[in-house]
Amino acid sequence: MNAVVMQASGPPAQALVVRSEPVPEPGPGEVLVEVHAAGVNPFDVFIASGKLGSPLPMIPGIDFAGVVVSDGDLYGQQVWGSQAYLGWKRPGTHAQFVALPRTWLSRKPGRLTITEAGAVGRPYIAAWQAVITIMDLKPGETIMITGAAGLVG
Repeated sequence: MNAVVMQASGPPAQALVVRSEPVPEPGPGEVLVEVHAAGVNPFDVFIASGKLGSPLPMIPGIDFAGVVVSDGDLYGQQVWGSQAYLGWKRPGTHAQFVALPRTWLSRKPGRLTITEAGAVGRPYIAAWQAVITIMDLKPGETIMITGAAGLVG
């Protein structure tokens, strides 16, 4: 499969190459997803800088949308998600295929294109944690969001 590979730490133009890599084998509780879209966000640039001590070589990427291609009840389903919590420790989503725990997947909402779904993983998690988990927003309550021009906003 084709994949973006971080071969060294540094600026992305120097650290990353596109090359052929083996298709990952899903482990217990994992599925193989054919990646149709994968977001690139500032955290990916931070990972490439080497400041998190990622093992090298490494396929970066944390946000994705695609189709489950491994056998099982999810076969053929359009899914999206993020490996935001472990994205710098295991092979990422900037490849044709990624093996992920099935618990990290959600069915792609029908109102989102596959490209839109591939871009919303980490920003969605950050917004949810801020508004629902930390602020404990309840139905019927109103908040004002400033600086909404970024992905999280």
